[in-house]
Amino acid sequence: ELDSEAIDTWIRRGMLELEDNKPDQAVFIFQRMALSWPRLPQARFLLGYSYARSAQNRTHHKNREWSPPDSEPEATALRHRAVAEFDTALIIDSGLRRVHFERGSALERLGDWNAAKRDLQLAIEENPNDLNAANYLGYLLADRGESLARADSLITRALTGDPKNPSYLDSRAWIRFRLGHAKDALEDIDSAMAQGELDTTIKVHRASILESLHRMEEAHAIWQTILQADPGYPEARKGWNRTK
Repeated sequence: ELDSEAIDTWIRRGMLELEDNKPDQAVFIFQRMALSWPRLPQARFLLGYSYARSAQNRTHHKNREWSPPDSEPEATALRHRAVAEFDTALIIDSGLRRVHFERGSALERLGDWNAAKRDLQLAIEENPNDLNAANYLGYLLADRGESLARADSLITRALTGDPKNPSYLDSRAWIRFRLGHAKDALEDIDSAMAQGELDTTIKVHRASILESLHRMEEAHAIWQTILQADPGYPEARKGWNRTK
């Protein structure tokens, strides 16, 4: 039987482990829940989410935007488990919120771009106010040079809802760069960095934009900084060689 009080207690316990960045403990808790209530979609969703968090903790190159799945076998196996649990949650309750976003994120990390885009689009259709989903899909489209007008519209939607969000500013910079507006893109990147966005991806974007503006010395310095932190980063090595 579904015991709502017990279910809430288990969910709170698992979420505490996730908040403490202990996804393996959360996996154990939500596995117990799934065994106790196999038709409870929330248990399946949270188990999948915990697998995805465990995968991220086991990713060797966390600062890289993306690594081939075959280079990360343990993380890849966990992401496949996450997708399987998300699938089960959707079979039980096709209207369960947030599943498509998390499933799309896992599929993107697994390299299944088309399936990831479909899930993110479904997440937006389910909740048009989901700014993270709009930004994520817009960025994926921009990064691959696909449907740039659609990408621009999605990122604009995200920024309209949260105009100072550094991740959204970075996404708009990247779509502007893809559209050939490098100076405007640099303004957005600098605005994002001023908001405290300093991860490797934004450094890669800024170096690429500077290269397009023929500011090779500045770009080279950024590529060198990235390589000092991650000497095996292929994109940074190529950029360093281009600008030296």
